[in-house]
Amino acid sequence: MHETEEWYGAKFADLTDSAARNAEALRQARREANGYRRQPQALGGEMEALRGTKESLERQVRELEGRGGPAGGGPAESRGADVPAPAGLPGAAQGQAGPGRRDHHLPPAPGGRGEPVSPHP
Repeated sequence: MHETEEWYGAKFADLTDSAARNAEALRQARREANGYRRQPQALGGEMEALRGTKESLERQVRELEGRGGPAGGGPAESRGADVPAPAGLPGAAQGQAGPGRRDHHLPPAPGGRGEPVSPHP
């Protein structure tokens, strides 16, 4: 009878150890599942931000088109022939700046008419 009690005691200790290991594995699986649940939420927020950016850009394009700007096409068609492509884009001409630039919406520079600006009044 004593041997049976020892055997049951050893089995109980083994089962207790196994339960502790499985409990830790279960906690780890729950943490991982929570991470997977948070990932779509984060991506959803990122998608909403990108949608807002897209809508803002589309609104800007519509405003530019409404002001008589170019109506479409690729990057070359959206600029005048006299306006260089931004650096780093195909067909970008380096060092071209001058009267063809479309910066007529900017306020005049201090000194006006290309006169040098004196740092002293």
